[in-house]
Amino acid sequence: MNTVHLLDQHSPDIAGKIWQLARMAYQEEANLIGEDKFPPLNRSIKDIQRSCSHYFGICDGEELLAAIEVEGIEDDLLISSLIVTPSHFRSGLGSRLLHALLEHKPRSRFRVETSVRNEPAIKLYKKFGFTEISHRELSGGYKVITMSLGRATPC
Repeated sequence: MNTVHLLDQHSPDIAGKIWQLARMAYQEEANLIGEDKFPPLNRSIKDIQRSCSHYFGICDGEELLAAIEVEGIEDDLLISSLIVTPSHFRSGLGSRLLHALLEHKPRSRFRVETSVRNEPAIKLYKKFGFTEISHRELSGGYKVITMSLGRATPC
């Protein structure tokens, strides 16, 4: 079984694989939610390489099947991206990545934003205990929901 592991996005090869996966996944998401100009599709390989985020992924041999991008400080983390190759949608890879992240950072609080029309993503986050905290509209009329998972810290 493929395991979740840390990805080095500063490596040109890894950044290229993340970018390729993101292009496929975000094009499908854009189609799902009916967005012609979907902001995540504008991200370049250089943007990924320059990122201060942490990436975790699941590979099958040399192929990157799924990845999650996390940014922030130890106690307050933002899930910037959770992407799965379209041929593996709804196969449990997103759940595996999210589960691994939550296990890796058991005391952290998490936030995530996604389109209000991305029902599969909203359902996934709710399954893990995330709750809706706000809705907002970005430029161009793109509407997002912000969800959070507050974690109790022991005394």
